[in-house]
Amino acid sequence: MVSQNNIRVIFTPKADSALSDIIKKYKLEEYKAMVKIDYISKKLARDEISDKAMSDYLQKELNISSQTADQVSNETIDNIIPFLVKAPAEKFKNPDFVEEISKKVFGEEKKPLLSSEQQKEKIGKEKDIGLFPKIKQHPTTPNKELRGRPTLPPKKSERIKKPVISESTSKTRQPSGPDNYREPIE
Repeated sequence: MVSQNNIRVIFTPKADSALSDIIKKYKLEEYKAMVKIDYISKKLARDEISDKAMSDYLQKELNISSQTADQVSNETIDNIIPFLVKAPAEKFKNPDFVEEISKKVFGEEKKPLLSSEQQKEKIGKEKDIGLFPKIKQHPTTPNKELRGRPTLPPKKSERIKKPVISESTSKTRQPSGPDNYREPIE
C-alpha cells in the first residue's frame, strides 16, 4: 500500500471553480484564502488531518470566526474534495500516466498544430471577415504634402550657440593667499 505522503493531489477545474465560489461567498481575502484552502484541502484528501483540524487551521490562518471556519470547512469537504484527483507520486514518472491524468483532469486533448498552409488559409479567412483592423498611416510617415521639405533636425552648430566671454572674465585671477587644499612642494 502507498503511504499517504507519496500521494499527489490535483485540483481539477471543477474544484478550482468551487474554491472561487467559496471565497466569494464568505468574502475572504482572495489570494491568501486560495493558497490556504488549497493546501489544507490536499492534506485532508491525503487523510493527514481531521475535519476539526482543518476548521481550526482555517480559523487561525484566515482570521475568521469559528462558525465561518466550520462553514468553509464543510463546503470544502462537500464541494472541493470530491473533485480532487489522487494518484501515487511514483506513477508520475511514467509519461503515459501523466498524459492520461491530464486528459482526465483537463478534458480534451490539445488541438494539433496547424500546418503552414492551414495557418495561411485561416489568416486569409480572418482578414476577409474583418478580424484584423486596417492599419492607419502613422503620423511620422511622410505624406505628399511634406515631400520636398527638410525633415532633418537642424545641425548641431545651429542649435548650440557659444556663450560670449567678456574680457573681464577671461583674465585669470591671482590667488589672494596660499592654497590650503594643496600640499606644499618640497
